[in-house]
Amino acid sequence: MTDLEVTPERMREIAEFLFQRLDDIDTLYDACKGNKEAFYAQVARIHPRRFEVADTDGYSLTFK
Repeated sequence: MTDLEVTPERMREIAEFLFQRLDDIDTLYDACKGNKEAFYAQVARIHPRRFEVADTDGYSLTFK
């Protein structure tokens, strides 16, 4: 799906999904205070989920 084929409703779903992942990371920051290794490990588990809604070659972004 190209960027032009993504409906406004789908873009809102994507934005909400990505914001939730950021909120998850923020919550982990509080939960892992004082333990950088645990925080980094949990963020490493969460951040790949961005590819559930988009792909990139490092230059362009295509939404699913």
